[in-house]
Amino acid sequence: MTLIDIGGNWIEDSWLIWPVDEMRRRNIDLRQQRVEGRFPSGALAFSDAGADGIVFAFDATHAAGVFAWYPQTTERDVKASSLREFLRGWVAGEIVV
Repeated sequence: MTLIDIGGNWIEDSWLIWPVDEMRRRNIDLRQQRVEGRFPSGALAFSDAGADGIVFAFDATHAAGVFAWYPQTTERDVKASSLREFLRGWVAGEIVV
């Protein structure tokens, strides 16, 4: 895996936002899981945290910005009010899961 220097911080070379085909596949998979408290209806997952199945998503029904969804507990945690704020905070290490 390649490392990239972003403003003095090294991060692994991976997608910050999934390509459209990956987004489609992952959202279908999340909705097909038959687990109580499953992935929120009306949400669109667009990226993952790279650990524990945690995904980042928008909720079109509640306008809550970007949230992290934790599949092990089915909890949502709002991380940013916009995609721009999320990307800046995630890359800078200010947003954590």
